Amino acid sequence: MDIFILLLIALLFILIPHKNNDFLGKENTNSLRGLLVFGIIFTHIAAKVNSGYHFVNFRYIGTYLVAVYFFLSGYALYFQFENKEGYLNGFLRKRFLKILIPYFWVNLLYLLVYFWLWRNEINLEYFKNLIIRGGTLVSHSWFIIVILAFYLIFYFAYSKFEKNIALLFISFSCLFLMLLFYKVGYQNYWGNNLFAFPFGIWFCMNREKLQRILFSKYNQIIFLSTMLLFVTHHYPIYFNKFYQLNNLFDFVAGNIDGLVFTVFFLLVMIKLDFRNRWLNQFNSISLYLYMTHGLVISILINFVPISKKSDLLFSVLTLSLTILISYILRKLIDEKIFIKFIK
Repeated sequence: MDIFILLLIALLFILIPHKNNDFLGKENTNSLRGLLVFGIIFTHIAAKVNSGYHFVNFRYIGTYLVAVYFFLSGYALYFQFENKEGYLNGFLRKRFLKILIPYFWVNLLYLLVYFWLWRNEINLEYFKNLIIRGGTLVSHSWFIIVILAFYLIFYFAYSKFEKNIALLFISFSCLFLMLLFYKVGYQNYWGNNLFAFPFGIWFCMNREKLQRILFSKYNQIIFLSTMLLFVTHHYPIYFNKFYQLNNLFDFVAGNIDGLVFTVFFLLVMIKLDFRNRWLNQFNSISLYLYMTHGLVISILINFVPISKKSDLLFSVLTLSLTILISYILRKLIDEKIFIKFIK
């Protein structure tokens, strides 16, 4: 049944006459990032709201959206590097502080709330187990750690090597990270989308040629990517002799699956215009949305019973409180604290 739905979606996009020539432009992708973060939040809500049905289809879509986000990050970094003179000057300081300062304060907020909710469980052993299991105090912030690793690798590569060697270095660095995460026993989400980042860089380096191919061969490519996506999405079934959760095959196949979806999604972007004032506003607080929604879920789950009758209420409350808290934190941290550090 899934393959027929995917093919119908592909046919729908073929029939849409509109083509967005600037589908990877800054305005379009900024708004898209605002949309992606909500898709990821829905995925984490769906993991908790397991007795209902409203967000059941979001339970697996989060990993795909992360792949698209990594792709856009690689694309945007290289585009700015290519078009802004002296882009790498102060790169690490600006990029790291922009993330680490909010991350520090949100970690502190999590610590205070968790200590209030589970006072007897927050101790040194708790933090030791977090590190061993690949956990983070801020829920799902493995994503932030990986983004910081991308920034470091990108800076080193393009400050030391010419562009093609730099891309090769970044690709091997992603391979090293994937093998490292596998070796230390971290969950597959740490490493199953890493190659979307160098894919974004490579696409940007060859964007004119690749965009011409996507536009001229649109129908063929979207049908091919649809068929491939059906196969790669079901790799645990079709390759069950090799597959085991969190084994090396899982990491490798997950990256292939993410890359196939990214190509499929690029074709979707060609036919849709994501530019929207509200989505752009959400993108401006997307880091806080990502960091705080897990905290909101942890609090609400203690007060809102999960059932078929209340799952929609739980979801609406999670989104509303996450947006409110994120907006307040951005005002307090970005406009008060962060400014002092960059002066």
